[in-house]
Amino acid sequence: MKVIYLVGMGRSGSTLSEILLDSHSAIRGLGGMRRLAHYAKNHPCPCGAPTFAACEYWSAVDEKLIERTGQGLTTLPVNSKDADTFAQANRVLFETAAEVANVPFVSDNSKGLGRLRALLDVPGLEVVPIHVLRDPRGRAYSVGKRRGYLAAIGSVWAYSMRSLRIYRLLRNRPHIVINYEKLAANPEEQLGRLMKRLDLEFEPQQLL
Repeated sequence: MKVIYLVGMGRSGSTLSEILLDSHSAIRGLGGMRRLAHYAKNHPCPCGAPTFAACEYWSAVDEKLIERTGQGLTTLPVNSKDADTFAQANRVLFETAAEVANVPFVSDNSKGLGRLRALLDVPGLEVVPIHVLRDPRGRAYSVGKRRGYLAAIGSVWAYSMRSLRIYRLLRNRPHIVINYEKLAANPEEQLGRLMKRLDLEFEPQQLL
């Protein structure tokens, strides 16, 4: 069971990266599974359905989860502090999501470092971390447009510290790095390199 995990910080290109990955025939992008219950209860589905329950894909995942565990999208303990419960819940979630989509890969865009650390310890999951990097100045500008000058200044420090912690976790593990600026400047070349690292062929529809 292969899980692509996008790690980094918001406003750094992880959403764009997941959209490009999700466009591949062998990958199903799940969004940020750390907030699964919240999204399933309160948000429209990215496919355009007004709710997750109205989405053909997520309603099928929910039905199978309930059959297998007695718990669905809104109750599955994917954030449990108990290691065994966390492992069981996330393993069945990813396996069911991949089965319904009929793909070998799913992606989790939760971005959090703690969740990645826990997933790396789950037996039966082959987690592929992708560290999404962006020039801190570009991210600060993006944050500043939404939250103001002071937030932009603070974001540079927070971004640097988070990147350092991610580096420490992944430096001795197999992982992939995506640079947002390079991806935006030459998406076909950068996406081709990424897919090669995943042992998948680049598909032209990923850029449509």
